[in-house]
Amino acid sequence: MGGLSLYGRHVAAGLGLVVLVAVVYGGSLGHTFVFDDWQLVVNNAVVTWPLSEALDLIEHRSGGVSYRPVRMLSYMVDHAVAGGIDASVFHASNLIYHALATLVLYALALRTIGSYGPALFAAALFAVHPLGSEAVVYVSGRRDLLSGLFALVGLLSWWAFCDATAWARRGVALFVTLLAAVLALGAKENAAVFPALALLLFVVHVRR
Repeated sequence: MGGLSLYGRHVAAGLGLVVLVAVVYGGSLGHTFVFDDWQLVVNNAVVTWPLSEALDLIEHRSGGVSYRPVRMLSYMVDHAVAGGIDASVFHASNLIYHALATLVLYALALRTIGSYGPALFAAALFAVHPLGSEAVVYVSGRRDLLSGLFALVGLLSWWAFCDATAWARRGVALFVTLLAAVLALGAKENAAVFPALALLLFVVHVRR
């Protein structure tokens, strides 16, 4: 990639990461629903709600399962897109969320590590690491995908907040950080560790 501009290198890296996710996990598009998917998605009337009723998720426990309104909203979107319960659409969404999280991690790694090669390696490792496979290929595992995605977006905007000097930019970055943290928590409660991660990132920023 020596002949590419800096922008071109980042575009190529992003495309490569998306292709990597597609190659490794693309086979899941042919999978059906399994295990908890039946209670959480197939037999859950909340999934069939129109998107106009999405705000009702805030005070609804989603058919007796864990209170994770952001995850349930994503299932409602899939149902609306597919016009029903189509496993391939739900699996495709998982791939999209994982690819987006990989790209955001790449962007965050670029800022924290400050070097193209190591940042790309970190993102590629995240994209294919076997510890993440259950979350990607298992529809019910979307809680982890969404929580991780929004947490990474929040950390990236937090870094932008730490970098910014203009008050307007800092205000926007802080708003995005807080919104992303809330969405991450609404996808899975383990996002409660976000403040600790933000503090660690702040220490890294100060030391750099």
